[in-house]
Amino acid sequence: MSKEYFTKHLKEGEETIKIVRAYALSQILKIAIIIILVLLPFFLLFPLFQKGFWGVIGFLVLLAVAIAFTARTVIIWYYNAFMITNKRIIDFDQRGLFDKTVSVATYDKIQDITFNKKGVFSTLFNYGTIVIQTAGANANLEIRNVFEPEKIQDAIMEIQKDSLQNERAGKEEMSAAELIDILEQTKEKLGKERFDRFLKSQNINSLPKEEKNEPEGDQEK
Repeated sequence: MSKEYFTKHLKEGEETIKIVRAYALSQILKIAIIIILVLLPFFLLFPLFQKGFWGVIGFLVLLAVAIAFTARTVIIWYYNAFMITNKRIIDFDQRGLFDKTVSVATYDKIQDITFNKKGVFSTLFNYGTIVIQTAGANANLEIRNVFEPEKIQDAIMEIQKDSLQNERAGKEEMSAAELIDILEQTKEKLGKERFDRFLKSQNINSLPKEEKNEPEGDQEK
């Protein structure tokens, strides 16, 4: 198993912050079934081998079933995850070995983040379900049996806040740069004198100028 399965979905400039999966103790029933299936062929080893060839076949079949069920359970658990990045949340919904759905929610589309704990074991071992409500027709994102869901909720909300602030700051910087570019183009079309008169009529002294560092030798002179 490799993280490349998840990271190949990242875009340029996107970084993985956390990958969230179901809490191991929430899978205790499946773990118990795996233990029973693995131990069963060895528990029946001698009675099966006494039956000769077909007994050996029976032992191998039971062992193969145990291995197959274990592998399927581990693969589905591993690949069924939330990936939290600095730009969005990617939900990998692995329902079977050949049944996968990938859903995405950018932080500007997230409207609400909730979690719930249901039942004695969920409350006792502190795991629950996180639901992310998104705007528009997109389906909500959900991951079940997450350990300490309140901490995951707080982390997502904090990342969302930072992401939206950075996005707004970037738009403001871009708008200022575009305004200066438009004024420069206007200056070229009107000419310096007419443009200066326009600035004075608008109570604007001059365009922002870039500071130029003079050579040390010229400053001494």
